[in-house]
Amino acid sequence: MMLHVLIVDDEWLDLEGLRDQIPRLLLPPMEIHTAESGIHALQVIQDVPVDILITDVNMPQLSGIDLAGIVKEKYPDAEILFVSGYDDFEYARQALALSAVWYLLKPVQDDELLTALLRAVSRLGAKGRGEESPAVQKSREELLTDQVCQYVFAHLSERITLADIAGELHYSANHLGKIVQEVLGMNFSAYLQKTRLSYAAHLLREKKQMGVGEIAHLTGYTSSDSFARVFRQEYGLTPREYRHGA
Repeated sequence: MMLHVLIVDDEWLDLEGLRDQIPRLLLPPMEIHTAESGIHALQVIQDVPVDILITDVNMPQLSGIDLAGIVKEKYPDAEILFVSGYDDFEYARQALALSAVWYLLKPVQDDELLTALLRAVSRLGAKGRGEESPAVQKSREELLTDQVCQYVFAHLSERITLADIAGELHYSANHLGKIVQEVLGMNFSAYLQKTRLSYAAHLLREKKQMGVGEIAHLTGYTSSDSFARVFRQEYGLTPREYRHGA
């Protein structure tokens, strides 16, 4: 299932930055479209069935608020993420009136963007249950797996067990494990390690000022040595070698 994401910002650097910030390895398959103004976005939505709109609020000619209203008319199930350089209550109030998923302030932080996108994907799945939708049609098992993935990322620096998540979701660990295996094509332990290492690789590339030990802690490893050993098994390089070669 392919999601269509439209990013709109009249600042070219912000537009490119947002597109590059989306961690595709941690999200369902998605095709990302961009527009450099609200007017340009109106042309894009004629051909693209928008599932998630990420738009700057303050743009000339057509504001992000007005654009979101038009997108919701055409694609009622679309999820909206507003981005703004202005911590303005009135913008936030209007965003809430449009049931926006998130209101993000520039510069957008990686973890906030990922959390907002995971929430948008989960809400799309909930809308898709039992009915046809221009967004993704997700089964109950897929939605449940989305919740597992969200829990994992929200607690990535902590010790995580499938039993803990199963308790939170009121499922048995065995049953939840089978669902995760079926939907993701890997068991929970493999998914957890893949997520930890994917995020670690992202931090190594994008956060040059962050030490390897700090990254190890943020991604749930108790020591730099164990982190380096597992990282090398996955990528064939130590974290430091990966950082300098990335």
